[in-house]
Amino acid sequence: MSTEISRFGYGMLGAAILLTVLIAGCTSAPPGAPQTPIATTTTIPPQIPPVTPTIVTTTSPLPATSPPAVTPMATITTPMATPTPTTTSPPVMAIAIKNYSLNPMIITIPVGTAVTWTNFDVTPHQVSSSATSKAGPGKIFLSQVLQKNDTYSFTFNTTGTYLYFLVDNPNTIGNITVT
Repeated sequence: MSTEISRFGYGMLGAAILLTVLIAGCTSAPPGAPQTPIATTTTIPPQIPPVTPTIVTTTSPLPATSPPAVTPMATITTPMATPTPTTTSPPVMAIAIKNYSLNPMIITIPVGTAVTWTNFDVTPHQVSSSATSKAGPGKIFLSQVLQKNDTYSFTFNTTGTYLYFLVDNPNTIGNITVT
């Protein structure tokens, strides 16, 4: 291959130099003359319209040959949700007896909810509904004496407001509202 520059290349180089000199001569003004802006032209490349892909779906029977000997790297399976039978066990609300207090002390539950008290104190406790409960006269429930980690449950099937307390500490009063 020749290292010479073709005549066409020299011609283009000369035209570029001439154009540069002409532009430089047009933009320079004598000293003290007012400067006027030079209009420039910006060439915007043509916009290429977006191409919308065409998806062609064909169906044909599979050939009666064996599958290729390619083993997939991983298989992704999505388990189908299996309906689980609904049970009619009541919802449960837990109340902790700890440091001679009730946690939570005030609760609101729907009808049919079982409340379970658990004694976390070393001291035995007994839970009882108050005789002044708005659900009716007398005691609604009375637990056995709860030793440490013992539990007692009662299901509230009637709406109303129930006050309850620790028998060994009647100043510890809780409130259960059943809606």
